Amino acid sequence: MYFLLDGMAYPSHRWHDFADVLLPWWLAECSQKKRIYRFRFMDGPYEMTVTDLGGDRMEACFDGQTAVCSGQRLMGSIVDAAKRLLKQYEAAGFDGEATAALRRAIRNVE
Repeated sequence: MYFLLDGMAYPSHRWHDFADVLLPWWLAECSQKKRIYRFRFMDGPYEMTVTDLGGDRMEACFDGQTAVCSGQRLMGSIVDAAKRLLKQYEAAGFDGEATAALRRAIRNVE
């Protein structure tokens, strides 16, 4: 799991983390209407801070670098990733608390 903005991968292209943990965190962050969003990773002290610049523009800051991106595209990619994970859960027959929590988190954003 990583973010890819302006050709820059954060934390890195080869980053391994737990989508089943991160996506509900990130969806909870997306569900709030605020000026500054923080997308944390489980492993390491990694965090991407995203500031709403107004309109559909957002500025992502990570590792001392910044990238301006579409807020709709950024938030939408998180929701899309969560939906893909939910489909994998359902296809595998997982119907526990993690599946229910992911469903709730997706509903809260939509």
